[in-house]
Amino acid sequence: MILEELKQKLSEALQDFEFSVEKESLEFSIPEKPEFGDLSLNLAMKLARSLKQNPYSVANKIRDHLRQSSLHVLFSDIQVAGPGFINFFYSNRVFENVVHGILSEKENYGRNQTLNNYKAAGAKSVLIEFVSANPTGPLTIAHGRQAVIGDCLARLMNFCGANAKKEYYLNDRGVQISTLGKSVFLRYLELLGKEILFPEECYQGLYIKEIAQNILTRDADKHLNLSIEEGAKTFRNEAADHIMATIRKDLEDSRVLFDSYFSEKSLLQHHKISDALALLKERGHSYEKDGALWFETTKFGDDKDRVLIKSDGEYTYLTTDIAYHFDKLKRGNDLLIDILGPDHHGYIARLKASVSALGYDPEKLKVLILQLTTLFEGETQIQMSTRRGTFISFRELLDEVGVDATRYFLARKKTDAHLDFDLQLAKKQAPENPVFYVQYASARIASIFKKAHAFGIPPGWENTLLDAGKIGPAEKELIKMLTTFPEKIALAALELEPQKVAQYLEDVAGMFQKYYSSGNKIISEDNSVTIQKLLVCRSVQQVIQNGLTLLGITIPERM
Repeated sequence: MILEELKQKLSEALQDFEFSVEKESLEFSIPEKPEFGDLSLNLAMKLARSLKQNPYSVANKIRDHLRQSSLHVLFSDIQVAGPGFINFFYSNRVFENVVHGILSEKENYGRNQTLNNYKAAGAKSVLIEFVSANPTGPLTIAHGRQAVIGDCLARLMNFCGANAKKEYYLNDRGVQISTLGKSVFLRYLELLGKEILFPEECYQGLYIKEIAQNILTRDADKHLNLSIEEGAKTFRNEAADHIMATIRKDLEDSRVLFDSYFSEKSLLQHHKISDALALLKERGHSYEKDGALWFETTKFGDDKDRVLIKSDGEYTYLTTDIAYHFDKLKRGNDLLIDILGPDHHGYIARLKASVSALGYDPEKLKVLILQLTTLFEGETQIQMSTRRGTFISFRELLDEVGVDATRYFLARKKTDAHLDFDLQLAKKQAPENPVFYVQYASARIASIFKKAHAFGIPPGWENTLLDAGKIGPAEKELIKMLTTFPEKIALAALELEPQKVAQYLEDVAGMFQKYYSSGNKIISEDNSVTIQKLLVCRSVQQVIQNGLTLLGITIPERM
């Protein structure tokens, strides 16, 4: 990480300076205008107040000291500007080191230990739970967005030093599973010619009829004389297993592979709910009232206490969630990340209260709320209703626009922002389609390499070391952009924001396309200069490829 290395060297260079300077206080910014250097430091303005000196004077003292230090090999010049900014201009050695680092580290360029080293992240061992859709219907696009964000986040956190695992919480018990069995049984009876008034609370989609038809094809009228209760019980497990197999296939096809599937039924089978309730009682956080068991969540900032066991003896959803999170914590995870839908904002306080009540730091739980996704076909919004079963499923979206476009569009917006997904744009093979734009930059560079080979550039040119004296300002601007990749990736991981990767890739692709279309001649009659420019292009391509990999997107050689 070039900026971290520079901070370390700068901190060392200031060890014998008259002012005390900690590495953590060194904050670089990248000037928008090249005339202000490659990096800018506001250290003098920070120190000036405590020293009661003019920041411009402090900046000049720091600059003069640094000019006499070993930093002269990294910077061609150090200047003071404005009220006291210290501006650094990279030496050729920095440009050469960056390109050498990218081409030698290849797919590992940008990999870092930020999450392993930064204790506040609490992220050595991370369990990310997401999707966790009830096995009562196909995945919706909302589930798909959770799937993509969760998968990208795990890839990103592992790239930054964490041991992040992905888990799917399988709701395989309760009312929804019984309702599923009832829905399929009633459709089965319909297919056998019985007149059925289909209840509003039952699942309405065509997939219910398909499951019923499969059972009918196999069993004929074997179940015709069962009562509705018996039929629901007979059909529910097969229906749930069928839907879950479909869900797994959709996830795998979208390149989302879970490390584990956790069964809600196991919480009962292994007494994990009773263990969690016993601990809450032992710690004085539950009480009985009106024939029900209550969790005293108001002790932890909730607006009211919550029921754990209803007066009829049934567990609430919160109870099973408490037991599940207790189990996750007992497994030794340093950080739990839950990715939930927009209707779960009020649930966050309850989950954090339960973590605290069980004796754990509530900061061990991070909850990301994903806003809704609205589908458009150009300017026209596509109306959907999950209740009526009239919606475009995640599978249909994958089939319509492809995995790459689906993943990229679902990942490129901040999680707490509403997402408008334009199907027409996602299918376009044009620059206005962001995933095409980024992939095309990599493919264009690949075509440049083929052209260079045809012009006589010998194999093995990638093993040449960059001589920054043979490239111009345009190539150096590209390299400067690439130096920020590790820091951008680390920040995205720390802030749990995979969309920062997409934003960065679009910036890199945009800079390269501008470079390419501005008359910068890459292949010339001078092979030595051509090779130097090819090295820069290859570095750009490698960074784009590394970023796309973090987003789970393929890297085409041609488009």
